[in-house]
Amino acid sequence: MAQISHWHILGAGSMGCLWAYYLAKVGHHVSLIVRDTDCCDDKEQIIECVIDDAIFTEKAKVVQLQHKPAIDNLLICLKAHQTPPLIAELRPVIKANTTIVLLQNGLGNQELIANQFSNNAVYAAVTTEAALSQQKFKVKHTGKGQTSIGPLSDTTDVDLLEKISCALHCVEEQQINKMLWEKLIINCCINPLSCVCQCKNGALANNKEAIELIEKIVHECIDIAKHADIDISFSVMYQKVITVINKTAENTSSMRQDVLNHRKTEIDYMNGYMIKLARQHSLASPVNAQLTQQVKSLLPV
Repeated sequence: MAQISHWHILGAGSMGCLWAYYLAKVGHHVSLIVRDTDCCDDKEQIIECVIDDAIFTEKAKVVQLQHKPAIDNLLICLKAHQTPPLIAELRPVIKANTTIVLLQNGLGNQELIANQFSNNAVYAAVTTEAALSQQKFKVKHTGKGQTSIGPLSDTTDVDLLEKISCALHCVEEQQINKMLWEKLIINCCINPLSCVCQCKNGALANNKEAIELIEKIVHECIDIAKHADIDISFSVMYQKVITVINKTAENTSSMRQDVLNHRKTEIDYMNGYMIKLARQHSLASPVNAQLTQQVKSLLPV
């Protein structure tokens, strides 16, 4: 059994609740940070996890953001666009020895937080765990996977893997930036195209126009990645996109879920991030730009 530690989780969606359940299951103290004023501060909350149609429960605390809890370990599972303002609110209670782990889609926040907390142990995580939020504090673990964790700062937490890997399968990854880029490229293909085509992921594989766009997106993203010193093979990356489409054929992408529920999407941290980098290096990125505008047009201003 790993040493018992206290984890604060920012973001009580599907991934936040999944980690809350498994961390609590192995004995860690878990607090979910929320902005919901309907939730009583420091209240004990039952977290439900559905596994193979059976329901399992663990207890976690719910703490309100405005009460600024003291934080030893922070796991960030927020939507990318929600992160900067909430991290700013938490900054006074993030101590010099607080460990920060970012587990979210898109790029941009990793560099921002690593720079803001340059003396802290800051990590990024990429996961293949699959989860679906069924209702508040209830999550379905729809697929077991692996979480790769790698450092974004020179400061490290030598006990991090021991603290976290007993909850869900985790491995150390020294090339975490390349993994983040590969996941970003996959998201740049599947998320916006599933919105524009109004379909589940699997339908993209049978859509000739979508496949042609995927090829163009991968080419654009790889060219941009080179200027960030990330070397990715087109054939390998293209095949990874197709593999994910097939493996998640019955899934509705997170961006499409946001569009269907009239919520702000993470497009600015996916294809929008690509456009931003392309401009910095005087590169063309017409397909990423086109998809970004199309997704934004699906939601009211």
